Amino acid sequence: MRVLVDLQGAQGFGAGRGIGRYTLELSRALFALNQANLELFFLINFSVQENLENTIDYLKEFCPRGNMKGFFVPDSGDFETRSWRQQAKLIRSVKIKEVNPDAIILTSLFEPLGSRVLSEIDEFKCYQIVILYDLIPYEDPETYLTREKDRKNYKRSIHQLLKSDLILSISNYTTNIFLKNFCERFTAPVVTIGAATEKKISPGNVLKECQFDALGKFGIEKEFILTISGQDKRKNLKTLLLAFSSLPHSERKRIQLVVVCDMESSVINSFEDKFAFNSEIQNEVIFTGPVKEDDLDLLYSNCELFVFPSTMEGFGLPVLEAMSFGCPCVVSNSTSLPELVGDAAVKFDATNVSELKRKISELIFDTSKLNTLSKLSVEKSKQYDWSDVAEKAARAIRSLKSKKKRYFFTSQGQREGLKAKKKLAYISPFPPEKTGISKYSSDLIPYLSKFYDIHCVAISNYPTSLANIHNRYFNVISKTQFKEKFLEYERVLYHFGNSEFHLPYFELLENYPGVVVLHEVFLDGLCALRDDHFQMLFDSHGASSTYALFSQKFAQRNSLTRYPCSLEVVDQSLGLIVHSKFAKRLLTTWYGSEISRKCKLVPFLKENKPLNTEIRESEFYNDEVVVCSFGYLGPGKMNLQLFDAWSNSISDQSKLVFVGPDGDEDYAAELKKKVMASGNGDKVIFTGWVSEEDYNYWLSVATVGVQLRIGSRGETSASLFDCMANGVPAIVNVHGDTADFPEDIVHKLKGNSIVPELIAGLRLLVDNVRLRRNLSLKSREYLTKNHSPEYSAKKYFSIIENFYFDRSFNLPLELSRLKSSNMFKTGGESDCFINALLKTSLPSFRPKTLFIDVSEIIRGDIRTGIQRVVRNLTRAFTDNNVSKNGLRIEPVYSTDSANQYFCAGTFLTRLFQLPVPLEDRPIEAKAGDIFLGLDLQPIIIPKKKGVLLEMQARGVSVQFIVYDILPLTHREYFSPGVYQHFFNWVETISLFEKLLCISDTTRGEIERFLQVFFPERLDDIELHSFLLGNEITDEDASKGEPKNAEKIRGLMKLNQLYLTVGTLEPRKGHEETLKVFDLLWSRGDKVAIVFVGKKGWEIDELVRKIKNHRMFGRHLFWLDDCSDEFLIEIYENASGLVVSSRAEGYSLPIVESQNFGMPVFARDIAVFREIGQTYNNITFYDGEDVERIAAQFTEWKTCLRRRNRGENKGSKTICWKKATKDLQKIIIG
Repeated sequence: MRVLVDLQGAQGFGAGRGIGRYTLELSRALFALNQANLELFFLINFSVQENLENTIDYLKEFCPRGNMKGFFVPDSGDFETRSWRQQAKLIRSVKIKEVNPDAIILTSLFEPLGSRVLSEIDEFKCYQIVILYDLIPYEDPETYLTREKDRKNYKRSIHQLLKSDLILSISNYTTNIFLKNFCERFTAPVVTIGAATEKKISPGNVLKECQFDALGKFGIEKEFILTISGQDKRKNLKTLLLAFSSLPHSERKRIQLVVVCDMESSVINSFEDKFAFNSEIQNEVIFTGPVKEDDLDLLYSNCELFVFPSTMEGFGLPVLEAMSFGCPCVVSNSTSLPELVGDAAVKFDATNVSELKRKISELIFDTSKLNTLSKLSVEKSKQYDWSDVAEKAARAIRSLKSKKKRYFFTSQGQREGLKAKKKLAYISPFPPEKTGISKYSSDLIPYLSKFYDIHCVAISNYPTSLANIHNRYFNVISKTQFKEKFLEYERVLYHFGNSEFHLPYFELLENYPGVVVLHEVFLDGLCALRDDHFQMLFDSHGASSTYALFSQKFAQRNSLTRYPCSLEVVDQSLGLIVHSKFAKRLLTTWYGSEISRKCKLVPFLKENKPLNTEIRESEFYNDEVVVCSFGYLGPGKMNLQLFDAWSNSISDQSKLVFVGPDGDEDYAAELKKKVMASGNGDKVIFTGWVSEEDYNYWLSVATVGVQLRIGSRGETSASLFDCMANGVPAIVNVHGDTADFPEDIVHKLKGNSIVPELIAGLRLLVDNVRLRRNLSLKSREYLTKNHSPEYSAKKYFSIIENFYFDRSFNLPLELSRLKSSNMFKTGGESDCFINALLKTSLPSFRPKTLFIDVSEIIRGDIRTGIQRVVRNLTRAFTDNNVSKNGLRIEPVYSTDSANQYFCAGTFLTRLFQLPVPLEDRPIEAKAGDIFLGLDLQPIIIPKKKGVLLEMQARGVSVQFIVYDILPLTHREYFSPGVYQHFFNWVETISLFEKLLCISDTTRGEIERFLQVFFPERLDDIELHSFLLGNEITDEDASKGEPKNAEKIRGLMKLNQLYLTVGTLEPRKGHEETLKVFDLLWSRGDKVAIVFVGKKGWEIDELVRKIKNHRMFGRHLFWLDDCSDEFLIEIYENASGLVVSSRAEGYSLPIVESQNFGMPVFARDIAVFREIGQTYNNITFYDGEDVERIAAQFTEWKTCLRRRNRGENKGSKTICWKKATKDLQKIIIG
């Protein structure tokens, strides 16, 4: 049984009180039960920011991320108005429908006005279960319902309560109060499940030295009495204060009264004024204000006595918590409290100050009595266990029978539909518009009109044509009339095909949604006519589609024909109707299996035609075979292959007729040229576009129909069905929908060699009259059984009605109705609603998206090593996913001040040099997407913690690349403040699903860091490492050469130049390298060194030494803006690479140099050893002494001179595409 727990009880008015704790702890207990019986999901209101982070963190301790669901409410408007509540209810209902629960548990039905919490009974096809804590305002309205609007709000909540299917009460007292007042108005079960607490600290704790400071912050200096209270009158704090203040001075001076409360200072002051406390008593009464859970536990653990004087409670959770800590308890004998404590506490009359004073006085200094009560408290608290509470709740829930209904239309339902036909707006092309769909609609409407009052919308330039087509079956309205009277139409049906006739339908569907008959899945030709088709392509399929469209790599095939462009139609429709299993399979291939719920199959309507033997027996064709191919001329119809097969088989005894216009003009011209050159031009006829009369003529004289197809886009061949309906035996290749045809109704070409098979097929059918007759007979029988107009129309009716009744995909219709109402007072209010809705549930079947965060490179691309990785991985992710099974790639960014992420359209346009700019706009993430923190942003990411947690709770997998954590492990090399930035960054990113490290060394370092600072997170987070690419790609390589290039080239020719690559900063070891070369130069060595890298931090003195060095410009060079082009030249020709870094997360210079077989002289540190396991051209040196390093370098240099450069070619190139494929497996896996 699927159960959704609405967790707003932990977010609303009672969030910081007992209700909030009860909600969370019951949720954990329910989840701990056997999940075979209850499949639990949890609903969170993301717009209620208070306690949101704590609620999510609590859930994450036991609940899989996929079971957390969240919604937003509009953040503008008056939260008390009916209009705002309607908007919020709609958004919440969308998320609930996504879960599709059998039951909903409402944890906070009673909320004050003005709250963003929205928890109420709604018209869902599932059980509504309410947790009832108390009815205190109902019992005491003079205190709690003094304002008229509060009375109305509470009355509305009571009305909601009485509509529930099951009430779970937290105490027998609350159950009895409810039945006393409402037993005659409520017939559903009311079950007492009780309450419990997770607080289970052993009793007997005494003040310890280490706790004095913790208690001292509250002003506690001696033994104390504890109470949990508030400014609510029923908490009866006045009685306790009077009782305490009237204790004898000799007793009072030894104790303090600690009041844990969330009261305004003015209320506290009024208490003090009212009782005219002298300074002595004021010091003895401590008002703590709100306290953290740990502090509350400390107070429970160390108090001498717990007093709870409340006059009205639904349960009394603070008392149970105190008992679980072994606190001796004194409670009032009111409402639920005697039931809670039994004989384990001392009870008193809540109105009797003297009695309370006496009870306290008798107990407070009697150690024996206190110990006895403490033991009784502990034993009593053991009777309250969350597993028992959860089991009682689960038993009550399981006892319910599902009332969810599935709407199917029986024959009785159809008969009722005929009695009162619903008005249906019908939007489609009609004859004489030159599209097959116009003919299809004119055939369908007479039969569909038996079920609906049809109103055809005249959109085209041929409005008068509708009047001549079966006008007794429908009415004709203009587009303007349709818009004005849209709400009068109970049903709307669109027909979408891939031609210009459907272009106006996009705007109509967006604003006036309905069910869509999708005659072709891709709609690429239609969408190419839109001004925004490039942006639309990106919105549907991401960066890979726009890259494929403009990249030379994919120039042979236009991206618009590679990717379906129907997503907008799919998303905005209330349901989809297709005509073949193949079309449905195409949709699921591109948009996911979930779309099958929104996509239904109606057989292509086709009625058998009377066979016209008169024409067939006419003089002209009596003795001649006629082979016809019906439809547009184009490569998809394989007309050239047909002509080749016909020419090499039956051209001497037949005519070949192409019935249809030129689709692809170049292709048609090539075909006609080939026909003329063949010598068979007089036997081949090209009809061009034909009238319906001429079309039927060719069907009546055809001996064989050949309907070939390749690259099917999910369309149904109306021409093939026409052949079968007219008794024309047809030859087809197995492709698209024909693969599902029975074997005995058409002749199938099943191989890949079409022409040889077609030659054999043509000869077989021309020679075998009996086979032709059997195919003709069987195909007509098949149409009668499966494609008759009556059968298809019934299917249309049933499916359309189910789409409207199911409401799973009715959001576009609800939005349209909202827009038409007066609910939104301003455009801003409407925008806020839409924004909240999209953040709650993106109603889209777009492919799973990988959002790649490139925020830092957008702030400034200074071509660091990390930014080189970012550019190359982004390109490779994009290139690798140019396929129908790929991820949708979308680079994104945020800013310091923004509370959201944006599509990096401008960055993407620049990266791929797109001729059409893409937009920067807020991203629309949905469950199943992935957010990859690719760029290094230690300052921005902590500021986005809330946004990222929100994404995660909505079902987005949040992952981060970790390049290194050197500022945490080697803080001595970094500027002040960097450590704290990185600490905050790691603290944030370790909250999420995966950390993807660029080396095993870095993975080990971050694992050790988490073990020290956040050990509890290691159970929840995945740590991975992956191998970076090392190629320097042409598209990423900058161009140019430095002014001293020739000097450097000269030294390379002499094999005297060595290279160091990296930003000049303390840990890179440049100063040490300079000292080594200084020593070598002092000994007369002609060796030279070039530093390639930008100026970093804290190296001003080093820069001065370099620039003032006697060898600068001769044997010492610093290229602070070296192009990739010149760096590659140095890699290819210098004698070796020197890497002196003391700490790295990886080393791009080492691995990049291995593309060119460059020997490497590197410091012996762990990460370089790790790199050496992949690239074997590295020599390691050790020690800090310059003499020792110089000796090792000289030995290495001497060895190099003994061998040719080619001998070092044992290394390898790892391309970025390969590295990214491996990374993507980890990300998805």
